[in-house]
Amino acid sequence: MTSPIWAACATLILFYSFYLNGQIHHTTVWFQANDAWGPVDAGRYVWNGALGFVYQGTISYALPLTFILSAPVSGFIDAHGLIEGAPYPVAHPSAWLVVAPYTLLYGLPLLVAVRRLAHDLGLRSRLWAVQVVCIPLIVIPCFYWGHFEDTLALTFVLASLRRLLRADWVVAGILLSLAVDSKQWALMLVPLVVALAPPGSRLRCAVAATALPAAVTLFVLGADWADASRSLFSPVNLGADAPGHLSFYS
Repeated sequence: MTSPIWAACATLILFYSFYLNGQIHHTTVWFQANDAWGPVDAGRYVWNGALGFVYQGTISYALPLTFILSAPVSGFIDAHGLIEGAPYPVAHPSAWLVVAPYTLLYGLPLLVAVRRLAHDLGLRSRLWAVQVVCIPLIVIPCFYWGHFEDTLALTFVLASLRRLLRADWVVAGILLSLAVDSKQWALMLVPLVVALAPPGSRLRCAVAATALPAAVTLFVLGADWADASRSLFSPVNLGADAPGHLSFYS
């Protein structure tokens, strides 16, 4: 049931992006999520073997997992000479024909994770309804703002919760670490996961949840301190020049 729900959702969103938005606002400009271009630009560095320098190419303050996953799209855009919609506005950026469907792909594993968690919690009927509710609450806002890294982070968080229900503490920590590598807000769940683990497993759970994000952070800071420290510790999203769009630790 997940695939038809996601296909219908993706079709409607793309229809809005390429056609309906113009009809509503009386314009010929495609709707495009401007923040989605950040991971695409950073992915270009990964595609060219410069993972440590990804923060030269983006205003995003997320950790690099999404940049790594965006690298094939970035390579495809460059190989075919497609035009992006940032940093200068373009009415019909050809790269959006690739980026828009790609960002929506992140909604599919999220819908699967929602369905599986609902099943594990005892729901046996109308699982599709839970997924449908997830679309306007999560998938559409993430697409609208271009923050598909948040969709990915939430997917890993839900997978981690499923492992917690099965008392698989270390795997829960590893999945949570992947969530943090997608977006740092998931770090706030680490104390909860560690506290839920039994005393003999807490240290291993804490290491599993923090080792990878810590290693990645140290790597990018060591490779490109100037840009990485600015993006991770003092991003433009703190609100000085972008009110209403803040990083969680501001």
